[in-house]
Amino acid sequence: MAYYADNRRRARPGQGLLCWLGWRPLLVVSVAFIIGTALADLLPHRPFVALVLAGLALLAGLGAWFARGFPADFCLILTAAATGAAWYTARLCPGPEDISRHAPVKPDFIIARVVRSSHSGRTTVCRAQEMSLAGSARPLTVGGLLALQSRGAGRFLVGDTVRVDRPVLRPWRERSNPNQYSPADNWQRRRVWCYARGDSVQVLDHGRRLAPADWAADIRSALDKRLRLTMPGEDSATYANLLAAMVYGSALTDLPPDLTELYRRTGTIHVLVVSGSQVSLLVLVLLALTGGRRRAVGLVQVLIIVPVALLYAVLCGSEPSILRATALAVVSIGALYSARPYDLATALAFVAAVLVFAEPADLFAPGFQLTFTAFVGAIAGARLCYWGARQAEPTMLLKLAHGVTYVIAGSVGAWAMTMPVLAYHFGGAAVVGNLANVAVVPLAALCLIFGLPAALLALFHSLLATGPLWFCRLALDASAQVNRWCADLPLAYVESLRAGWVLVSAWYLAVVAAYLLVRRSGSVGRGAGLAGGLASVALLLALMATAPRQTATSVTWLDVGEGLATVIETPGRQFILFDAGSRDPDLRGAQAAREVILPYLRSRGCHRVSALVITHADVDHFNAARTVAERLPVGCLILPPRGEGREYEDLVKSLRGAGATLATARARASLDLGSNTVLRFLHPPAYVWDSEASDNDNCLVAILEASGRRVLLTSDLEVHGQRELLAAAGPGALRADVLQVPHHGRKSAFLESFLDAVAPVLAVIPCGPEYLGGAVDVRFAERLGAQRATVLLTSRAGAVTVHLEPARIRWRCYLPCGESQALAPSKNRQIQ
Repeated sequence: MAYYADNRRRARPGQGLLCWLGWRPLLVVSVAFIIGTALADLLPHRPFVALVLAGLALLAGLGAWFARGFPADFCLILTAAATGAAWYTARLCPGPEDISRHAPVKPDFIIARVVRSSHSGRTTVCRAQEMSLAGSARPLTVGGLLALQSRGAGRFLVGDTVRVDRPVLRPWRERSNPNQYSPADNWQRRRVWCYARGDSVQVLDHGRRLAPADWAADIRSALDKRLRLTMPGEDSATYANLLAAMVYGSALTDLPPDLTELYRRTGTIHVLVVSGSQVSLLVLVLLALTGGRRRAVGLVQVLIIVPVALLYAVLCGSEPSILRATALAVVSIGALYSARPYDLATALAFVAAVLVFAEPADLFAPGFQLTFTAFVGAIAGARLCYWGARQAEPTMLLKLAHGVTYVIAGSVGAWAMTMPVLAYHFGGAAVVGNLANVAVVPLAALCLIFGLPAALLALFHSLLATGPLWFCRLALDASAQVNRWCADLPLAYVESLRAGWVLVSAWYLAVVAAYLLVRRSGSVGRGAGLAGGLASVALLLALMATAPRQTATSVTWLDVGEGLATVIETPGRQFILFDAGSRDPDLRGAQAAREVILPYLRSRGCHRVSALVITHADVDHFNAARTVAERLPVGCLILPPRGEGREYEDLVKSLRGAGATLATARARASLDLGSNTVLRFLHPPAYVWDSEASDNDNCLVAILEASGRRVLLTSDLEVHGQRELLAAAGPGALRADVLQVPHHGRKSAFLESFLDAVAPVLAVIPCGPEYLGGAVDVRFAERLGAQRATVLLTSRAGAVTVHLEPARIRWRCYLPCGESQALAPSKNRQIQ
């Protein structure tokens, strides 16, 4: 660094790359370090890779020491990139005694002591200390982190020592469905390679408490309670929860789903979640109230803004997004106070590099990417307006107009930078609906200014907070009304966006090119830059939104572990969900809907489920349906003649209240889906009320007919029901090209005569992994193999999609090796 500082004035243009970049070595080094960390994620996580990268970084550093000009600059960049890659790779290498070496392990061992290190949802991250194998007199010394599934076990705090009795170590489930969130990638980047479940979890010793974190949790709980009691007007609980989410990032689970969906569709959800927007608004408000200037601040401003920002971060729960925004705010205030030449881009890159160095996994988190891209876009858009208006005479009306222009430009810039990230991670983004940010963000700032003091005053007396809370209620009403108006605009929110690395890179290149043209050109160049940027963005957005046209009816069995979720899609864009549930411990109920079913439906451009079929009242067939119905409208709910259970009745009641049409299906009923596609029900018969058979034998069985092809959907039909179906329908009526093997391939559903009557060319078994109890009866593979049928297990194949075409049947597995081990493996197959 000293070389560049000493030679800055005498360096000639073109002597070095950093000279051309405006002498910003810290910016270049930070960006190179981040890029190297991102590229390292594509490399295999092995120790020798880290060693090679470290050696490369050392050689590059030596080259930078002896070289001059461009060689030195490139060596410096290579050193930073190789250092980032080596650091990231080294952190992802488990040690020789890491507890992950024992996963998966049979349930004949005891983890003696684990200590919690962090907390996320209902999963506690622990550090293993000892592990005892069954029958072993001496415990094994192990290390590393594991995730403890502690549902119903109570709350564990930092420093607690806990014991897990009869646990099972299991590896994280890999992504096995299209557009599915991958918990394995996320946890492994944080050095958590496995998780444990046990019969019981007990606390052996209470360790040292982190008082600020506990106090903040207690204060937030007290604030939530007082806001619900103090908020004036009707529906006070909803308004109190909305204000709490907007002021200090309270949980969104307390808000109505339709309200959160409204904010999501307009791109204003960032004002409700725990994000950096609250910290940014608070710092800007404090800077304005204390008289701080854009170029410099005094000691008084530093002593007020920095402590308040830190206390506010603790109050919000010290979430990663809050910590990122707080670190950026502290660095920015410090740079302004030091009276040094302030470079916002360098400060932003430096903070990002420090956070990535502390936790490289954060770089791949959507929140991290959205925080920095939104900040860069908002600042860049506002600066364009500043450069265009700095020559105008500063009158009061002109200042107001410029303020509105800055907000609009900042919102447009933030949208342009965050849109590819949203499309890449979530498959959708607000387009026209993003206009709501122009009004919602200032309203959120007002709610923060009046809501935070009101919440604190409510702890002492409700009368002190009544006035500010009335003002906050009006601001919340205005915010919701603006969102409703923007959500109804055409192209308010675009679903089913597909953004790979190529489209994301092209998007950012177009945005950067347009920005440079607008900034450095004359009036004609600025117009050309804006026109070219808008045209490029529109073209790339159209490419992202272009979904492949469905030319044939398809059936997709999603991998939800121990459960069933089948999606039928027709060329006419009709979507039928045939069961939606899972009892898999990793994907249970609503989690399966959020992480598997809904992402897949949105990736296919589904805005409405035409029919939801619940075959019977087993939880692994319907416990995800309610969450699906809360996110997507359901036209018709088709139920079996008999169904009992509290959860089942609650599902029916909630869907009836949501406006879904209820229908009961029996044998000989049919559902016309259009496009020459019909779903015919074959079972149960009309006399099901008098049957003594189990719910499995009375489940709905249907056959899908499309383009001359047939798919038999059997749900959990067992031997008794199969015999009854054979006698009622006859063997000829059951013949199908594709068979969903009954009852997840259990031995209670194996009947040779039934398999002979169907005689499929493809059989799909929806089942969970064997170590979770999802073992399949091998007789199914043997009998179907004797019929020359292909057998696919969702536990090995992942999601299986079958296309029903007149001339052939095509199928595709999501995972590369999906067929049963008894048969030849194949990823893509077709039958003429």
